Amino acid sequence: MSNSPTTKEQFTKWLPSALGNLKRTGFELGKELERMPSANNVNLLFENGSQKVDLTIVDCSGNKDATGMYTLMQDMASRDWKDKTETGYQSASAMDDIRVMIDYNETESKTGLSYNALDRFAIKVEASGMEPYELWEYLKTLNLEALMED
Repeated sequence: MSNSPTTKEQFTKWLPSALGNLKRTGFELGKELERMPSANNVNLLFENGSQKVDLTIVDCSGNKDATGMYTLMQDMASRDWKDKTETGYQSASAMDDIRVMIDYNETESKTGLSYNALDRFAIKVEASGMEPYELWEYLKTLNLEALMED
């Protein structure tokens, strides 16, 4: 496994055509992201009927500023907490031993998940038409390890 940043070619070779029963409908490499100082990322869109997923994976390897955001995310999700909102809740908890920040809007059936993976990837996902644990089941099918292969 490599510690060097993931290249655009590696991202392109890795791109999944589906996420469970959701078909990939688009992707963008090197998207400029708000509050994430790294263009070393891929943004993927998946859809099946009313269910939509917008997934961004940022490789923080070799980028000091992105590593700072990675560390901030790790700190924010490090302990369990839950706050009710007018439309749902925000929380941090473990999902299959991975610390995850959740923003769930029950009224609009929208879910946001943010988490770190494999000591280098910062992942942000926004979905409509599904609850947090349903979205998590889809995300578990991602083979992120393949992004680290030479």
